[in-house]
Amino acid sequence: MKNKKVKLHLGNGTVYLDGWINIDIVGLLAKDYPKLADRNRTTIKNYYKFPFRQNKDNNVTDMIMDVRKLNYFADNSVDEILCVNLIDHIKKEEFIKALREWKRVLKKGGILIIDVDDRQKQAEILTSAETIEEIEWALRLIYCDHKSKGRTHWWGYTPIYLKNILMKEGFKYIWTKTDYIIHDMYPNFQIKVKK
Repeated sequence: MKNKKVKLHLGNGTVYLDGWINIDIVGLLAKDYPKLADRNRTTIKNYYKFPFRQNKDNNVTDMIMDVRKLNYFADNSVDEILCVNLIDHIKKEEFIKALREWKRVLKKGGILIIDVDDRQKQAEILTSAETIEEIEWALRLIYCDHKSKGRTHWWGYTPIYLKNILMKEGFKYIWTKTDYIIHDMYPNFQIKVKK
């Protein structure tokens, strides 16, 4: 196990990534619910194993903790962090603090990959909507559905805007993509940076 990479999957929800430490503020612990973990187990290539919302509320995780406070992890102890559909559910000021926390635990040269809704493309969906159903779908994309705790979008990001924030916090930019994590229902993008 020596030299095994420490990879954190933050805010994992129903996606249980194989080979990662899955962390969320809610959910059942994988050690107590191994069948659910096996059901949800997947890889980055097949990140969304289930179609949109068809595995709803089946959250299973390795550790229950607030992803903004990774107190369990020492400085410079993590090789990679991945968060998908997470940062727009955090107020902008809290996200900046979380970024500093994530940077603290990352090793020098450690990787951070953030996947988030592309708010500019979602605004374009709204402005081109012609029916009430299309308008409601676009508004749901922008604001989320508010059905439970954590199901609210507090802020929005575009590729240029998020890249700027990450660089201001001292990360080194590597790439921006739209196909590292495939989404079947709405436009997202991913940014990869390193410490």
